[in-house]
Amino acid sequence: MRAVAVAALTLGTLYLGWRIDDGGPTRAYLELGAVGAETSRDPVMDSSVGGLLGAIRAGIRIGHVQATLRYLDFNVGPARYGPEVGIRF
Repeated sequence: MRAVAVAALTLGTLYLGWRIDDGGPTRAYLELGAVGAETSRDPVMDSSVGGLLGAIRAGIRIGHVQATLRYLDFNVGPARYGPEVGIRF
Protein backbone atom coordinates (compact mmCIF):
# COMPACT_ATOMS: atom_id res chain seq x y z
CA MET A 1 0.00 0.00 0.00
CA ARG A 2 1.34 3.42 -0.94
CA ALA A 3 0.56 6.63 0.97
CA VAL A 4 -0.45 9.63 -1.12
CA ALA A 5 0.49 13.11 0.11
CA VAL A 6 -2.22 15.70 -0.36
CA ALA A 7 -1.00 19.24 -0.99
CA ALA A 8 -2.39 21.90 1.36
CA LEU A 9 -2.75 25.66 1.04
CA THR A 10 -2.65 27.68 4.27
CA LEU A 11 -3.85 31.26 3.87
CA GLY A 12 -3.76 33.90 6.60
CA THR A 13 -5.28 37.34 6.19
CA LEU A 14 -5.52 40.52 8.22
CA TYR A 15 -7.84 43.18 6.85
CA LEU A 16 -10.14 46.09 7.63
CA GLY A 17 -13.62 46.37 6.17
CA TRP A 18 -15.88 49.33 5.53
CA ARG A 19 -19.61 48.83 5.08
CA ILE A 20 -20.64 50.10 1.64
CA ASP A 21 -24.33 49.14 1.32
CA ASP A 22 -27.53 51.01 2.12
CA GLY A 23 -27.81 49.75 5.73
CA GLY A 24 -30.55 47.18 5.06
CA PRO A 25 -30.74 43.62 6.42
CA THR A 26 -27.91 42.35 4.19
CA ARG A 27 -24.39 43.75 4.42
CA ALA A 28 -21.62 44.36 1.91
CA TYR A 29 -18.07 45.36 2.85
CA LEU A 30 -15.08 46.77 0.99
CA GLU A 31 -12.00 45.06 2.45
CA LEU A 32 -8.32 46.01 2.27
CA GLY A 33 -5.47 44.21 4.00
CA ALA A 34 -2.53 41.83 3.82
CA VAL A 35 -2.32 38.13 3.04
CA GLY A 36 0.24 35.38 3.43
CA ALA A 37 -0.06 32.04 1.62
CA GLU A 38 1.97 28.87 2.05
CA THR A 39 1.79 25.48 0.35
CA SER A 40 2.94 22.25 1.96
CA ARG A 41 3.27 18.64 0.81
CA ASP A 42 3.20 19.81 -2.82
CA PRO A 43 4.73 17.13 -5.06
CA VAL A 44 6.48 19.78 -7.19
CA MET A 45 7.66 22.39 -4.68
CA ASP A 46 6.54 23.96 -1.38
CA SER A 47 6.34 27.75 -1.50
CA SER A 48 5.19 30.84 0.36
CA VAL A 49 4.18 34.33 -0.73
CA GLY A 50 2.77 37.48 0.85
CA GLY A 51 0.99 40.50 -0.53
CA LEU A 52 -1.91 42.93 -0.35
CA LEU A 53 -5.57 42.12 -0.91
CA GLY A 54 -8.73 43.90 -1.86
CA ALA A 55 -12.21 42.40 -1.89
CA ILE A 56 -15.91 43.01 -1.69
CA ARG A 57 -17.63 40.56 0.67
CA ALA A 58 -21.35 40.04 1.21
CA GLY A 59 -22.94 37.47 3.48
CA ILE A 60 -24.35 36.55 6.85
CA ARG A 61 -22.55 36.57 10.19
CA ILE A 62 -23.89 35.35 13.52
CA GLY A 63 -22.47 37.22 16.48
CA HIS A 64 -18.69 37.27 16.26
CA VAL A 65 -18.36 34.07 14.19
CA GLN A 66 -18.54 33.62 10.44
CA ALA A 67 -18.21 30.50 8.33
CA THR A 68 -17.87 30.77 4.58
CA LEU A 69 -16.62 29.00 1.51
CA ARG A 70 -13.76 30.89 -0.15
CA TYR A 71 -12.87 30.71 -3.83
CA LEU A 72 -9.37 32.04 -4.50
CA ASP A 73 -7.86 32.49 -7.95
CA PHE A 74 -4.15 33.26 -8.29
CA ASN A 75 -2.57 34.48 -11.53
CA VAL A 76 -0.87 31.05 -11.95
CA GLY A 77 -2.20 27.53 -11.53
CA PRO A 78 -5.74 26.37 -10.84
CA ALA A 79 -8.14 28.19 -8.54
CA ARG A 80 -8.36 26.97 -4.93
CA TYR A 81 -11.46 26.66 -2.77
CA GLY A 82 -12.33 25.45 0.69
CA PRO A 83 -13.90 26.27 4.05
CA GLU A 84 -13.07 29.41 5.97
CA VAL A 85 -13.85 30.16 9.62
CA GLY A 86 -13.36 33.62 11.09
CA ILE A 87 -13.94 35.78 14.15
CA ARG A 88 -14.78 39.45 13.84
CA PHE A 89 -14.53 42.27 16.38
